[in-house]
Amino acid sequence: MENHPTWIKALLMVALVLSLALPTKTQAQKEDLPRVTAMAKFDLKAHRVIGKVTILVPASKKVRIVADSLVRIKGPKGKEGHFGPYAKPKRVTFKFSATFQNPATGSYIGPEGIVLPSSWFPQPEGLALYRLTATLPSRLTVVSSMDRVFQKKEGAKTTYTFYFPHPCKTIPLIAAPYHLSMAQAQGITLAVYLLEKDEDLAQRYLLAMAQYVKEYNDLVGPYPYRRLAVVANPIMETGYAFPTFTLLGRHVIRLPFILHTSLPHEILHNWFGNGVYVKGSNWCEGLVSYLADQRMAEKKGEGWRYRHRTLVNYQAYVTPDKDLPLIQFQGKYDPASQAIGYGKGAMVFHMLRKKLGDETFSQAIRELYKNYLFKEAGWQEIGTLMEETSGQDLSSFFQAWLYKRGVPWLQVRVRTAKAEKKGNYLVYITMEERGPQFPLQVPVIIETAKGKKKVTLDMEKKQVKAKAEVEGKPQRLLIDPDYDVMRRLTLPEYPPLVARVLGSGGFMVGGNSQVYTPLKAFLRQKGYREVDSSLIPLENTSQNIIYLGELPTNSPYLFHRPPKGASLYMEVQENPYHQEATVTWITSASLRETRRFLPKLPHLGAYQTLATSQGRLSTMEKPHFLRGIRIAIQDQAVGVNLKSLLSLAQVARAVSPSRVIFLGEEHPEYGHHLAQLDIIRWLVEHGHQVAIGMEMFQKPFQKVIDQYLEGKLDLAQFLKETEYFSRWGFNYKLYKPIVDFAKEHKLPIVALNISREITQKVAKEGLKALTPEEKKEIPQHLDFSNESYRQYLKRVYEAHGNSQKDIKDFEAFYQSQILWDEGMAQSIVDYLSRHPDRQMVVIVGKGHVAYGYGVPSRVERRGIQPCSIVILGNDQELDPNMGDYLVVPPSSEPPFSAKLGVIIKEDKDGLLIKMVLPHTPAQRGGLRKGDLIIRADRQRVKKVEDLRAILYQKNPGDTVKITIKRGKRTKTLTIGPFRTKEEKQKPYHHPKAETESKKNP
Repeated sequence: MENHPTWIKALLMVALVLSLALPTKTQAQKEDLPRVTAMAKFDLKAHRVIGKVTILVPASKKVRIVADSLVRIKGPKGKEGHFGPYAKPKRVTFKFSATFQNPATGSYIGPEGIVLPSSWFPQPEGLALYRLTATLPSRLTVVSSMDRVFQKKEGAKTTYTFYFPHPCKTIPLIAAPYHLSMAQAQGITLAVYLLEKDEDLAQRYLLAMAQYVKEYNDLVGPYPYRRLAVVANPIMETGYAFPTFTLLGRHVIRLPFILHTSLPHEILHNWFGNGVYVKGSNWCEGLVSYLADQRMAEKKGEGWRYRHRTLVNYQAYVTPDKDLPLIQFQGKYDPASQAIGYGKGAMVFHMLRKKLGDETFSQAIRELYKNYLFKEAGWQEIGTLMEETSGQDLSSFFQAWLYKRGVPWLQVRVRTAKAEKKGNYLVYITMEERGPQFPLQVPVIIETAKGKKKVTLDMEKKQVKAKAEVEGKPQRLLIDPDYDVMRRLTLPEYPPLVARVLGSGGFMVGGNSQVYTPLKAFLRQKGYREVDSSLIPLENTSQNIIYLGELPTNSPYLFHRPPKGASLYMEVQENPYHQEATVTWITSASLRETRRFLPKLPHLGAYQTLATSQGRLSTMEKPHFLRGIRIAIQDQAVGVNLKSLLSLAQVARAVSPSRVIFLGEEHPEYGHHLAQLDIIRWLVEHGHQVAIGMEMFQKPFQKVIDQYLEGKLDLAQFLKETEYFSRWGFNYKLYKPIVDFAKEHKLPIVALNISREITQKVAKEGLKALTPEEKKEIPQHLDFSNESYRQYLKRVYEAHGNSQKDIKDFEAFYQSQILWDEGMAQSIVDYLSRHPDRQMVVIVGKGHVAYGYGVPSRVERRGIQPCSIVILGNDQELDPNMGDYLVVPPSSEPPFSAKLGVIIKEDKDGLLIKMVLPHTPAQRGGLRKGDLIIRADRQRVKKVEDLRAILYQKNPGDTVKITIKRGKRTKTLTIGPFRTKEEKQKPYHHPKAETESKKNP
């Protein structure tokens, strides 16, 4: 402003001449269009325009004259604004004036510049022909719709003459002190108008514009004009498209992603919207969104993700009271209308392309452009062209998708049967639409044990049935994984994100500080009301909840710790009790930070987690979700809450808010460990920060576990250095999938148990036998007060007895169990106290967690809660007090574990064979009672765990070299294979083997 003193003169008059466009003989249709001439002057300080307009009304035509509501008009009134028809062409002249001083109206005149998008003077409704000459101070530049522009400078003023010999609906006028950059490409002039000199930015725009023009030339047809410009709006942050130019906000234009998002969309409007004009309802936003935005995502391999986001936005924003048929869409005015016109509209064109095929659809789009360039077209014309090009009757498709509200909601049932051909199966699918029926083509992938088969269900009626023959046992249906159908998402596909928070109201809790005052006002507009936290426990409300500021004490463990340095943090999670609702936490450090964040929030609907630092977005995380509708065919683990059966995913979702999730197993049951892994996997896939606590590892070996997870040790070293085979004994392969998953996903594993030497000593001699040094390793407080737990453990003790004579009596057994429980509880609490951003899944024997007696109550006593208990097993009484959920995994064959089939006893020189079991590798290989095993595969063995470590690495068809002493002779025998083709793995049953199973390799 200081460099342009003439800007602050008392009055600046700008003269414009809008003169009559000459008819073009080669375009006969122009003879029927009105032609406009106008004279206008601007008082920039007064924000005012005055002038005179002359409109030539064609013979035999009736023309309606329209203008912005702020425009005052003097002149003939016509009949309710209509003029004609006349016997011959007639000129109608008006004087007009208007004041545009509020940018919120979309139009503005002032010292900073001029932004007049449309109807800023009296003009014909519909298409007309314009020619514009504008004279103004030379330091200002005028932009309008143009094919060519000529400039003539006279003193301190410059006259611009814009040639635009094409029909259009309005003539915009933009003026500001621009820096102009130009280039030539594809036979047209490219121009960039910036408010600050930035040649690098201008060149990036010019290159992108040239690329998009070439791309759309090939896709649709030749660019309709001779000029294309990108113009910075000097007043407002906009994204408008006009014939020959795009108007972007002065800040928006500098955002790096605009070159690849808004820019191609606005440029394509020169073909559709400002080339082929809209008649009736607005179809062009849907088509341009599809051909520009969705196509851009498709080129990156993320078309499915773009369409998923389209479906999410529709489901989040389009509530029943905001829904309308596509035929009624005129333009966006809120997120719901955008989700309908842009989103649902784009999906209609996508479904048409899928229905007609790429080439036929593309041909129809090119025909639409060719036949209706500089004319108006509506859905009727589009439908007719699609039918003519494809030869298909599309009437039911357009009737449903244009005139019906809502979207289909698919329900699927499936059953299988064996086919005549060996190894083949028949899959019977029943698909039904809830609500209004829409014509659909639904892709379905049948996953089998031997591969995949894709089928398409034509939904021409409310319910259809289909049959497919597949090779291999069917395992799962995957329905519409690429989101090719406009439909309602299932809950696993509908992640918690900001759009869901803003799309419907609910309750807000807290935020009593002034820091949250503007945020609360914003949320009230979205339908949120303030309540006390005690009035809305999550399990009792199906509405959204937002916690502002400090989390109340009764809030669930759902949220992560804000990142270091964050001034404001927002996180959205599902309500685990009502998945259709969200639970959100927003905390802010200052009123200023809240105010700076609020204008950004409506544009961040695709994110789950947001953080700002000094007003700038520092964290933007999108949510995890399951892709496509997934329906399991094979047997799956289910959970029981005594009232209904739940899938394992539903159990995982239900316990997911808990800080600690106990998964009580039966150690040797492989199915239990697979179910544990599935629950952990669900939590990780849904964005939970999980740590895995494992009973089978002891605290002194935590460093070894960390080194293995970091890749510093191999598996053999890991098992050896944790002394796994001597300290736990159960087949490591039972737990290996969980450890492998943790390693792959960089999840911490926490050793929970105290040293085995201590628990064994207590079991044999009682707590009084511990030395002062040993007492330092155990928790200071041990709680023996639960009489119910004492009786529970007494029943366990009496049922199992003391066959190995390593327990003194029940009291010592009871003390060792309490020590075991307290030690694991302390380990859990210690870790979670150091890592407040994580929750822990505890892999533990179910005896330690049943009824909450063992570890859970001791964790809660130490202040960590809430806790959830999942009991795994199929032989439990359905006692609702035993845990929160009972999961019944399907029977699964355990991983192969090589065994010789001998009863052995450790000797000072090796392992003495006490018995060789019948029908075992040992018997087949020639081992005998009394043999002393001294080596296995040339490695010295002195302890049972030495032999187990070697056998662990063996596969069913492998062998092992066993070196023995038999009397005075040393002999090496080849034992194996461990399982023949005819055999299945089964335990070697023997009374003594049962009682000494831990010494039976």
